[in-house]
Amino acid sequence: MLDIQKIRDFPEAVKLAAQNKKSPVDIDAALALDTERRTTIQEAERLKNLRNTRSQEIAALKKEKK
Repeated sequence: MLDIQKIRDFPEAVKLAAQNKKSPVDIDAALALDTERRTTIQEAERLKNLRNTRSQEIAALKKEKK
């Protein structure tokens, strides 16, 4: 099992190694999926941060009304 970081850093070397071992692996597809995964995680983190910010704003407004 290869570390995804190694595949990101050395895609050509990994492709060559897979080819030498006659392993049917699509490195480009794996990298595309990894990019999509990382983008999705970033978006989820951005939305969590927004939710937390809004929750704090709501709590401050509720506290202000008391």
